[in-house]
Amino acid sequence: MSKMGISCLQSYKGAQLFQAIGLGKEVITKCFTGCKSVLNGVGFDAFAQDALELHKIAYPSRGPLPPLVDEEVEELQDVGEYHFRSIHESEIHMNTPDVIYKLQEAARTNSVDGYKLFAHWQNKVTEQTEIRGQLEFCLDECEPVPLDEVEPAAEIVKRFCTGAASLGSISNEAHQAMAIAMNRVGG
Repeated sequence: MSKMGISCLQSYKGAQLFQAIGLGKEVITKCFTGCKSVLNGVGFDAFAQDALELHKIAYPSRGPLPPLVDEEVEELQDVGEYHFRSIHESEIHMNTPDVIYKLQEAARTNSVDGYKLFAHWQNKVTEQTEIRGQLEFCLDECEPVPLDEVEPAAEIVKRFCTGAASLGSISNEAHQAMAIAMNRVGG
């Protein structure tokens, strides 16, 4: 969501800007009504198994209750899913420190060449970590969607919500411009 400039969940909620990837049809139907999905995925059984495994890690079987002060309290293991680890010790991550450094360096020096290097590195990582990195556009093999099959703009704007954007995330001028725009489109 942050890559689209959305600062709060409230601004995104109900917009249906995404396709679900990796979620089963049952999950999408119950939890994400109206969300499009091309690739099937896990269902509630997988989420239940994950929850039970995490509970087992957090609350291991320990026998009788320990004394009130336990000097040997164990910490939960860090499996490195959200914290960057060496690429040789875990799966590759989308945002590696060296790629982020190149972006910061390009921005700091206002370097077009620096940005091109960042973009090249980021695209290589995307090819290895994201489904979109595996896809290619085949424009010569497809037909445009007929306009009568496209949802009218008047229906799309009904799902727009800008209320959360005014929570200090934008300037007063931007907030006023958004309010005028939303009033004009009926959002």
